Amino acid sequence: MVDSYEVAQQNWTEGFDKVFMNRRKYDVFKWFLCMTGQMVDDLELSERFLWDYRRTIADLMTDNYFNYVAELCE
Repeated sequence: MVDSYEVAQQNWTEGFDKVFMNRRKYDVFKWFLCMTGQMVDDLELSERFLWDYRRTIADLMTDNYFNYVAELCE
């Protein structure tokens, strides 16, 4: 039984930079300032990075939590 997964927003874990590079094909470190509300290069590129960053976190939650729990249920 999985009741809930109650944690604050996940934003980093060891090796996340390598996973991000593998999935998105660019370096997360160039864009770190975006996570503090600052713009890097221009607004559109900064927003694209934030989308990719959030999408990567969501994909990892799906792969490593939801899909894993589904496997256990089977």
